[in-house]
Amino acid sequence: MATLLVLYLIFGSGMIWGYTKSKKDPRKPIPKLMSIICAVAVVMVAILSPLINAGPDRVAIEDQYRNSRLQKLAADLASQVTGPGKVLVIHSYDVNNERSNQHLQRSLAYLQKGFAGKANIEKLINPAPPSKNPDEMEMMEEVTGEQLQAVLESNADCDVVVFLSSLPYGREQLKAMEIFHMPPKEADKGYVEDSYPEFDEAKLPVVGLSVSSSVRELKSFIKMGRIDSAISWNPSKDFTQVTNPPASEDLNEWFDQRYLLINASNVDALDGQHGNLFVEPKPPKKK
Repeated sequence: MATLLVLYLIFGSGMIWGYTKSKKDPRKPIPKLMSIICAVAVVMVAILSPLINAGPDRVAIEDQYRNSRLQKLAADLASQVTGPGKVLVIHSYDVNNERSNQHLQRSLAYLQKGFAGKANIEKLINPAPPSKNPDEMEMMEEVTGEQLQAVLESNADCDVVVFLSSLPYGREQLKAMEIFHMPPKEADKGYVEDSYPEFDEAKLPVVGLSVSSSVRELKSFIKMGRIDSAISWNPSKDFTQVTNPPASEDLNEWFDQRYLLINASNVDALDGQHGNLFVEPKPPKKK
């Protein structure tokens, strides 16, 4: 926009100057010629303004970043699945809103491509109630640990669970989900309440998180393998910049410019490299 204003100012001033001078002395050809040239230039600037004012396609750039992280996440999850896995995707997109649903469908396509035939997306669930106005992208209600646990229990036939939305923040909320259950020690059995007395870790699904804010307090669960793969912002990168994306089509370059793939094999190393990657979970508030 600033470039256009400068061009209009320059050529407009030249046109006015030439016209004024030629009116005072019609015998001088230069002012008249200047006026004509500047008038033509103003018209050309108006015609070419979409190209002059064109900036980076931020929507396309952000979509490519999303493509890179979802394919990377799915590929890592696929390496941990034996046989063709059934995938449950838990999301927060409003499917009643056209634009939101388009975002969801693209995300699913990127995930499916990353699974490379080793797992198939079979179920989609948004635990939050749908919006009342399909013409607006409303803020979705916060989902509780109890709601997510109910979703997991009713879809126990799925081998892989991908969270496209953030998990509830705080250990008290996470405790309501079996994948975060910590069985009591032998010495404590009978003295402490066991939320899942028939807990069998071998039956837990492969779990992946896509850029969830709650990743920061999940180091211990990633290390244990309860969270098999998680995508996090790379705190060493300026991921807010979209004006200088990678020139290459290589999705690995796009991914590395913004994100980190975290799993049990690298969580300690990444924590050592990035001092603010994880935080200690806050203790529950005293009642």
